[in-house]
Amino acid sequence: GDGWCAMDYRPVCAAGKTYGNACAAKADCHNEWDDGECGAAAGAARMRTEPAASQRVTTLLPAAAAAAAAAALAVAAAGMRLR
Repeated sequence: GDGWCAMDYRPVCAAGKTYGNACAAKADCHNEWDDGECGAAAGAARMRTEPAASQRVTTLLPAAAAAAAAAALAVAAAGMRLR
């Protein structure tokens, strides 16, 4: 990749870890992932290897910052489900 990721939250699961989006997973050296958060119902997610060009947006951040922001969103979303 080019080191930049979009700030969109479209969770994926790679190697047992939930990432905010596929770009963040790729930035952490993963080439395969499932759509959705880790632990989602089996069979509900489809394996992905590249986001579609139509899913890319123009708001970009460095990959590390995007991964950190996406992780914070995932934690916040998890906390909201526990209430």
